[in-house]
Amino acid sequence: MSKEELIKYLENNINNFFKNDNGITNIVRTLLIKRNEFIHENEVRIIYRGNEKRIDLNKSSYHYDVDPHYLIEEVLFDPRFKQNEFYEKENIIKKLGFKGKVEMSDLYEIPQLKLIIDYP
Repeated sequence: MSKEELIKYLENNINNFFKNDNGITNIVRTLLIKRNEFIHENEVRIIYRGNEKRIDLNKSSYHYDVDPHYLIEEVLFDPRFKQNEFYEKENIIKKLGFKGKVEMSDLYEIPQLKLIIDYP
């Protein structure tokens, strides 16, 4: 959604978020909305809602075996990171054995333009 569409969606549906059990479902659905600016990320979002009959409420987390080299193609850092912070995190990721790309996002970068102005 565009920013405007997202705002309109939230404004129009806020009252549905607090209606009995459907309210939780409606709130969770907002986690599946992606702004147009981030469509390139091609991410997967896993949302699990369990109940006491299917999960152990005494456990704080569940673990699943995954191959991160198969699952993750690249790590993209927030462009607001300071350069030295980025290098520090990049080194940690590479020392852990990650073989994919590790870069800073250029999402907020000002584009470099080459302007030719004809002036009489």
